[in-house]
Amino acid sequence: MKRFLLSLSFAIGGFSGAFAQTPAPASGFAVVEGVAIDSLHQDFLRGAVLTVEGAASRAVTDSLGRYRLDSVPPGVRRIEVIHPLLDTVGVTLVTAPLQLAAGQRLRLVVSTPSIETILAMKCTTGERSIGPVVLIGTVAYAETETPAAKAKVSLAWVEHEVTRKSVAAIAREKSADVGADGRFRICGLPADVSGSLIAALGADSTSAVDVHVQGALGVVGLVLPEPRESPAATNARATLTGRVLDIGGRGLARARVAVDADTSYALTGSDGRFTIHNLHTGTRLVSVRRLGFEPTQLPVDLHATKPSDVTIRMGEFVPQLDPVTIRAARETRALQQVGFVRRKQIASGFFMTPEEIEKRNAFDVTDLLRAAPMLRMSSSARGTVVAGRTPRVNVGAGNTTSFSNSCVSYFVDGVHWNGSDVNDFVTATDIAAIEVYAKTFTPAKFRTGFDDCETVVIWTKQKVK
Repeated sequence: MKRFLLSLSFAIGGFSGAFAQTPAPASGFAVVEGVAIDSLHQDFLRGAVLTVEGAASRAVTDSLGRYRLDSVPPGVRRIEVIHPLLDTVGVTLVTAPLQLAAGQRLRLVVSTPSIETILAMKCTTGERSIGPVVLIGTVAYAETETPAAKAKVSLAWVEHEVTRKSVAAIAREKSADVGADGRFRICGLPADVSGSLIAALGADSTSAVDVHVQGALGVVGLVLPEPRESPAATNARATLTGRVLDIGGRGLARARVAVDADTSYALTGSDGRFTIHNLHTGTRLVSVRRLGFEPTQLPVDLHATKPSDVTIRMGEFVPQLDPVTIRAARETRALQQVGFVRRKQIASGFFMTPEEIEKRNAFDVTDLLRAAPMLRMSSSARGTVVAGRTPRVNVGAGNTTSFSNSCVSYFVDGVHWNGSDVNDFVTATDIAAIEVYAKTFTPAKFRTGFDDCETVVIWTKQKVK
């Protein structure tokens, strides 16, 4: 871990207003007070812990970055600053030796290293010539919080090359190995990069998390499940609790909350609260849907040893139509990123593009699926039911044979959909693209273990905007 010394040049006397009412130092001791600055984000460094070498003095910065170290023994002392941001970046922040006298009050500004310093430390000149942005972060195990050494982190994004005749969407990907200290870095990224980040080790992985780096430096932390051979992995299942609120802060009932890579989901109660048990640990993507509201997704770190609790605020759904050419370019880029374009070129399935869906002016999801040749509609007491074209054959006692409807497996924005009818939470106007596969041609990433099921993959406008 890189060690940074803070020069005494940071000691100033310009904070008298903030500390004017503070008591004088106790007899025989010194006081160090000041402000901690987050130079990476041009903000105060909140929640930082400051300790004094060789003394019990300790302070935590407030919402304005202010701190006060009382009862510091006189002599030569150094002050260390501890904060999760510094740990993720991989630096130790410590002052140069300070000569403190009894009764002295020293006002000291401490600051994290600048972005330029971090970039120079993390990336070579050659890497920075490829692209000005670096993404750094940590990967740890969910229960022991130890470094997930040898894991691989991958960032996928789409770039556009403009020529006189066309705009080409090109899929890009960069990977990095996680070091023994649990840290990784991906250098040479383009400016204003937006992509999907995932960490994997063996058969385990996190959910794909959306990343958007607007400046020159992005910082992220991911959590993996414990190694399967580890004692901590035994019965390591997580619980997620939380509350879904509307735009006014009121609890939102009957919102569907689901977690990526798990079959469990929950509908919120009248107060907007929900609980989901038996979840995979690690960084997971939580998605929330309710008709009339814009779908919401957010990453959550799930641990078996401590429940995770989240508050999710939904935004009202107000359709806004961009100019056609701009909207089409955005959709093409996003569909390229989720693999729709590539699968359409090579896979044996039925595909509906945004343009085709818009022309159909469909009433609901079922109405859109009528066009898929591997599906058929059948009537039931609940209305129209979507089934596979090829019925399942059931051989019963006495060698009698019967036929039943083939099942249909749904995925929404890449996540397996379980339980409630898709039509109750996704409208036809929400949908940007659809993929439908016969049971023998379903891509591996959309297989659920039920070989008799046809598969419907729905990509919403929220996902591919």
